[in-house]
Amino acid sequence: MIASGHRARTVARSGTAPHERERDRSVYRSPHRRWRRAVAALLLAAVVLVPGAVVLARWLRRPPDPFPRARLLLASGDVAAAEERVRATLERRPRDAAAWQLLGECRRLRGDADAAEQAWRRARTLAPTWDTPVVALASRALAAGRTDEARRLVTETLRRGGNTAAVLRLDARLRARAADFAGAAAALRHAAARPGGKARDLLEAARHERAAAFLRGTPAPGVDALLTAARQRARGEEHGADVVLAVEFAMGVVDRAAPAGGVQSAGEEGAGGVADG
Repeated sequence: MIASGHRARTVARSGTAPHERERDRSVYRSPHRRWRRAVAALLLAAVVLVPGAVVLARWLRRPPDPFPRARLLLASGDVAAAEERVRATLERRPRDAAAWQLLGECRRLRGDADAAEQAWRRARTLAPTWDTPVVALASRALAAGRTDEARRLVTETLRRGGNTAAVLRLDARLRARAADFAGAAAALRHAAARPGGKARDLLEAARHERAAAFLRGTPAPGVDALLTAARQRARGEEHGADVVLAVEFAMGVVDRAAPAGGVQSAGEEGAGGVADG
């Protein structure tokens, strides 16, 4: 009688009799359900663990990358040691475009511009769709007075879709030299919207836009919006204090500056600012 009372209380608490709960557990522990769980675990391992193991194996097999150390040496001014490390990499991997690009930078810093240009050309040959060697070669051609060559390099890169911020800045610099200030402003607006864009791009775009408006003899209503956007963006950048000061100065003199001075600022200061950016 005590057992039957206990069974009644158990049924009252759980809503099912003990033999029914045991039957439910047996269904849950059925071979079919265990087989499905095993298959699910194997699929999870195949989807998640196997690719991770492949990536880890590739990372362990790769040779040590000397570029971070080489860049640190360049930043500290030890160009000879950085170049030595890059040359050691090229002895093992002579078709490494990134190594050739960095070798060109080392040569440029020690004053051998012609040798740097040769290294950049080698990097471009190995990686035709990489924009960094193109930017270096076009900048070198522009500094050497070969404007047509620089324009050809930039135009070819833009046509194949290489519209990085650095390429667009070079395009703006070339357009400003040709007095195409409206085109330079448009290129810099695009550069600011690309990864790596800076507040200085918007500042220079405002200067070019003001120069273009002066040449057209029309107002430049978009200048204030560009300067405001440049100031807001510069406040969030690591080294944006100088840009904020330049923007605030430009906003204070934008209506009172002499037109001729504005054209000179956009043509000369704008080009220099783009190059520095």
